[in-house]
Amino acid sequence: MIYRILAEQVVDAPQHVAYQLAADVSRYPEFLSGLEGARVHGDLVEMTARVGPLSLTWTCKATFEPCNTITTTLCQGPFRSLTGRWSFTPHGGKTKVTLELRVEPAVGPRFIERLVAKAMESQVEKSIKAFRKRIDQLREEQIAQPIDGQPQPATA
Repeated sequence: MIYRILAEQVVDAPQHVAYQLAADVSRYPEFLSGLEGARVHGDLVEMTARVGPLSLTWTCKATFEPCNTITTTLCQGPFRSLTGRWSFTPHGGKTKVTLELRVEPAVGPRFIERLVAKAMESQVEKSIKAFRKRIDQLREEQIAQPIDGQPQPATA
């Protein structure tokens, strides 16, 4: 059975900034909990994540459409199928970020597949929230950059 997992957040950043953060896959472990590793080899992305009690590693082919989408398709890993899609849409001076996964676990009986799908759903929700938090953090760091040696106060 294929499970569709969808999460959305509006982030306070231009579309190209949100896209660049998502496209920098090798830095995901810095801000995505549960992600133990992410390596990029050309258009291949290898990830290792903790999903509940399991540590899962998979490799996907990534297709980047600058500022608009990042699409991944499973090449190898513990799933029958896995596709992912990050989408970035202008939203009133901000950006709506959508992360959609379609996953078909290949780990055993149906009830175990449901557990894996539920754990992945939870991880996708955590990931999109962490993504927004990272955008906010980077924006605050940028605001606090010194001009002529003087730190600037952060303003809302």
